[in-house]
Amino acid sequence: EQIGNSNDYIVTFTVTSHVPEYLVVKATLKGSDDVIFPYGNFVYTGCLCPNCSKNFFWEIQGPENGILIGKAEVVSEENICPPDVEISTPVYKVCIKREIVI
Repeated sequence: EQIGNSNDYIVTFTVTSHVPEYLVVKATLKGSDDVIFPYGNFVYTGCLCPNCSKNFFWEIQGPENGILIGKAEVVSEENICPPDVEISTPVYKVCIKREIVI
């Protein structure tokens, strides 16, 4: 989403679970050399409930044809999900690549 008429954008990265288990997800965003993260390129870790989606946000500056690569992976971090739920660490991976023109 472009902010005003500038080269500033808010990038929303949505991670969706299609499994009936709690997952701890680490989300990262990588940009081409001409993409700037003025407030930092954060790594987010969050609890994803069964069959739910979670949004992660970054503010970037860059050209209209910048390249962004989002990555979400299931990790075994502790103390992310509520203590009364059991988390799962699946052994399978799903990789989806999609070019996003900004």
